[in-house]
Order: sequence, then structure tokens, then C-alpha cells
Amino acid sequence: LDNVPDASAGDCVLALANLAVITRSVGNPAGGVFPMLPGANGQGALDLGCVPNRLPGGARLFDDAHRAQVETAWGITLPAGAGLGIRGMRQAAVDGDLAAMLVIGDGAGIIGDSGISAASNGASAPVKPEFLAVMDSFLTPAAQIADVVLPRATFAEKDGTFTNLERRIQRLRPAVSVKNNAAMPEGWVLAQLAQRLDIAGLDRAGLDYANPASVMDEIAALTPAYAGVSYARLAAASTLVMQTGVDEPRPTQLLYARRAELGLQWPCADADKSTTPALYQDGFPGGGKAEIGAPFFRIIAPPVTDELPAMLAPGRVLLQRDQELEIARNGHNRIVRDELVQLNPADAASWGIAAGDPVAVITDSNAGADGDSNAVADTAGGHQHITGVAAIAESLPAGVVAMTTLFGQLATELQASEDINPMARVPGLAVTPCRVTPLAG
Repeated sequence: LDNVPDASAGDCVLALANLAVITRSVGNPAGGVFPMLPGANGQGALDLGCVPNRLPGGARLFDDAHRAQVETAWGITLPAGAGLGIRGMRQAAVDGDLAAMLVIGDGAGIIGDSGISAASNGASAPVKPEFLAVMDSFLTPAAQIADVVLPRATFAEKDGTFTNLERRIQRLRPAVSVKNNAAMPEGWVLAQLAQRLDIAGLDRAGLDYANPASVMDEIAALTPAYAGVSYARLAAASTLVMQTGVDEPRPTQLLYARRAELGLQWPCADADKSTTPALYQDGFPGGGKAEIGAPFFRIIAPPVTDELPAMLAPGRVLLQRDQELEIARNGHNRIVRDELVQLNPADAASWGIAAGDPVAVITDSNAGADGDSNAVADTAGGHQHITGVAAIAESLPAGVVAMTTLFGQLATELQASEDINPMARVPGLAVTPCRVTPLAG
């Protein structure tokens, strides 16, 4: 839903839920609606209240019963209002209302090369909070402009759990050890910082946790869906997997064996009961049926302008047999081909473009070019150019431009990238305003 205007995002979610109910996809294994959250533990972050208007367990901030339980466990009074969220923090920093910020990893691009973008309020240059602390595994652009940098353990050095999109809670075990405590996991750092905060009534003893297992015990106590989860039970759910064939000698099998973490799927409300592979198999809470809600119909005008009068719809596929390509084998294998820029016949005629003409697709610079090797930045104009060859498509609606790149091409760009975390910088397949102009030669 990143590409959907805010005004219709909720309607889209409601329509998807309706579709799942109508097609009987709810209550069945591999059914339902899965939110495509970013990161390996995006679902776990939501479960534990890492959003500005939720409590641990996903309860609303103003759920009095759950709120009282959390306040009792933590020995504090929770703030009355919701937090800012990422967008709110960015704007608060721009407006000068955010004095300090701690950024753990910058996969979301919160902090750019020189600070937080100030374009939203017309400022002349990017800014950063008065005090910026960054915790990361590498010296990222954000870390380079930070006042304090805290070294962060990588995923291969951490002990803990993550929760995937199917609500499966799985163990994460360290593959390598941190040398000389040079880098620490963010949980340890947050606990140390919290113990130093001057907050009346805060139970600092509870912040000095012994190990990640004790953190899971607190999660189980405050999060109803995780109530039956523990490290002991997660260990019992793992199974031994032989890495060689059954015809191999048994010592060899054991030598290369590993444990597969099958995990537990929430809701797991009781330690003596099984987990929940599929939600709502026994119906909905209260015994009622799902109520189909009609989304409010509204027409969302495309955000085109006189400068960018069309909409670019990008795509990726594994293979396109109808397009010729070459593979350059100098160092990294690289796909070399002319990208097809598909145009409606009326649009092509009005823009003076014929089939086979070399063209440039121009979009806003912040929309990116999807890792395309044919993309070059026009820094002077603040736009992005993607070059290709025009193709006339009768089936394409007027005002829409379509391009399809290959996954293999994206993989090559990632391999050749010198970015610290190139995957985090890959732009999504966002439908974005554009214009198409012919190229000479």
C-alpha cells in the first residue's frame, strides 16, 4: 500500500479483507491477508508495540485494562498521547521541536547523507536534531554525521527471536561471537540507557535483564498472544535435520546435522496448548460471522503535472523470452539489452515518438530507477532519467507508461553496489509521475 494515496489506503485494506472472506480464504492454511511488512521482524515489532499508538500485544494505547497492566509491570505512568512515528519525528526535527534522536540502523533512510530532508517545510538545506546518536554495524551516512556512534552487533552475533509474516516466532542463535564486547545488541544498549534515565517510579531492576530468555518471559506476561511462549518451549519445537543422505555413515550425518527452528505461531495463549497455524478456523470472536463492509467509493486523481503528465508503472520479471539480451562477462556478469518503454498510441503521437525510437523516461529523482543500469541522475533538474526504446502498446491506457526490468539485472546491480546496505536502498515498484521525451541518435 506504499503506492496508494493516504485517502484510499484504508479502503484498499477493507477491500482486501472482504475479498479474503468472500473467497473463503480465512480460516484455511496458507489463506488470509498477509501484510508485506519490511524487514525480517516487522511483524514482531508490531506485536510488541513498536508503533506510536499501540501497547505491547497490539492493544490500543487507550485500552485501560491493558494499559494498567503495563504500567504496573513497568512501575511508571505511560504517556497520555501517542508517539510521533517516523514521519512525525522527521518533521519535528525539521521544525526544531526534536532535540535528540537515537537511530538504530537506518534501513528506512530516516537520516540521509547530510541529515533529514527539509523539503517539506521549504527549508534551504537538510537538517539534523541538535543531538543525534546512531547505533549501527557499519559507518553509514547517518553515522558519519552523528554526535555519538554506538557499535551494533550484526544479526549473526545476536541471540533472540523474530516473528515472520505467518506469526511464527523462531529462535535466532549467534553464529559467531562478538570479540572483546566491541559491539553489543541493541536490547542491551537500550536497557543501559533506560537505567540512566531520570524517570520517577521507574523499576530499574527490571531493566537489567539477565539474558534474552528473560525478555521473552516479560513479553509473555504482557502480550496475550505470546503468553504460552518461552525459550524452553521454542527449543522443544526445534528438530534435528541431517545434512547428508540416509545412505551416508551415521557419524557423517551427525557431523553435518543442524537444528531447524520450527517455532510457534501465535496466538499461543497457554503453555500446555498447541499454537495456531491458521486464524479463525473455529469462527470469529464472539461466534459471529464476518461482516462485509463496503469501502467508500472515491476517485483519486493521479498526481500528474504539466511537467510530468503521465504515470510510470514499473515491473520486474524473471524472464522475457521475446526480448533480446546479451551478457557481458567482464568481472560481474551484466545483462545488456534495450529496455522497452511501452506507450499508448495516442500518447506516442502527441509526444512525437514512433516505435523503435530511443527515449528517456523522466521521473522525480526520489522515485529512483529500480537499480536500472540505464538510469542516470539529472542532478541539475532534480529528476531521474531512464533510457530505453519506445514500443507501442494498444492495450496500455492513455497516460500510462510501462517498463519491465529483470530480477537478474537487479541482482547484478546489488552485487556491484558499494553501498553499505544496498538491499535497503532498492526502490520499490512505485507508480510515479513521469514524462517521456525522444533522444537524438
